[in-house]
Amino acid sequence: MKSLEFSTDGIYVVDGNGITLMVNSAYEQITGFRREELIGRHMEELVREGYFDQSVSLLVLKQKQRISMLQTIGGKKDVIVTGNPVFNEQGDIEMVVTSVRDISELNKLKLELEKAKSFSQLNQHRYTFSVDNREEAMICRSPAMKTLIDKVMQIAAYPTTVLLTGPSGVGKEVIANLIHYLSPRKDAPFIKVNCAAIPESLLESELFGYEKGAFTGAQAGGKIGLFELAVPHPPSNGVTVSIDAERKSGTVRKTARVRNARSCPIAPQSG
Repeated sequence: MKSLEFSTDGIYVVDGNGITLMVNSAYEQITGFRREELIGRHMEELVREGYFDQSVSLLVLKQKQRISMLQTIGGKKDVIVTGNPVFNEQGDIEMVVTSVRDISELNKLKLELEKAKSFSQLNQHRYTFSVDNREEAMICRSPAMKTLIDKVMQIAAYPTTVLLTGPSGVGKEVIANLIHYLSPRKDAPFIKVNCAAIPESLLESELFGYEKGAFTGAQAGGKIGLFELAVPHPPSNGVTVSIDAERKSGTVRKTARVRNARSCPIAPQSG
């Protein structure tokens, strides 16, 4: 019995009646129980008091064979226990020697492996691009989103008008960023206009600017519009403009003006 003290596995020994005879130091370290709490007590009593959720020793005494099972210690720690019956000359069980192995670290490794596998699968559906010198990631798995990404890759190369629709929060701006990033104009200005922040009566003058005296209350020297500010001088590869017209009337009119501005010189509003 003394040799069991030096085992790296936890050892728990009961007699043929299920009374605890000894536990080794490794068992104390694994479970946090002191041997003084256990020795001399019946396994059924210890199970009732919550030391273990079930007893492999009692099962071995009943079935008279070696049994391995998962056991929860103190309702917190999972261990693998293997109960081995020791028979006397008459064929009766004299004692049950149970080895106990802590699998908490194994469970942690399993969890980390599952996380790594999930991240690996996630990265298969990840698109990364740069906007304003920062990396932006888009992750999608649905067939509909994959189809959308394919369409974005097809149209991004052409200087065409794109209408993005959908409820608030679905990622229209992310798609707009991706279109710009994949286009030949990715190094040119990308102007984002939130129409909801501009009164509709001032929208035209904010986008296209105005000349001196264009309307009552106009700045004395006129004003350069957002689009003209964005155009490089001399013009090179053009600009990309993203207009958020959600919750704003006159969307079709504004889109038409932007289309016109893309193909024609920018003309400030005049009086």
